[in-house]
Amino acid sequence: MKKTSLIAATAVLLVAGWFANVQLSAYASSDSQADSAPLTWHRPPPSKGVATLSYETFQKRRGYINANFQRFTTVEQIAHEFHSSVADLDHSFRLMGHVRLEQYLAYLRRNQAAEQPPKAIGLAMVKQTSLAP
Repeated sequence: MKKTSLIAATAVLLVAGWFANVQLSAYASSDSQADSAPLTWHRPPPSKGVATLSYETFQKRRGYINANFQRFTTVEQIAHEFHSSVADLDHSFRLMGHVRLEQYLAYLRRNQAAEQPPKAIGLAMVKQTSLAP
């Protein structure tokens, strides 16, 4: 009798451990695929209620970050600006924006760098270093 209950308990622990391992590996693989994560996700707004307030707060915060991202060098500065924690901001961006806050900030910086025209590198900008005419 004790042997069967011991085997059943062992099986339950193995299944629980396997499930936790699957959950952790899915979370780790989502972090490692930074470039493949969608940076914008268009979905219908949530239904009326408490979820609407958090979605509106997320949209306001995202709009503020879009407008002022050049001022911030770290995610901690953004969290301090909103009087919030980094974990809370990151959670709302992962939940409603389907991207981590660090990835979103890097995305904004990459887009700004891509929009700037390339600097001209020519003979006019190079100083003459040789003695030949």
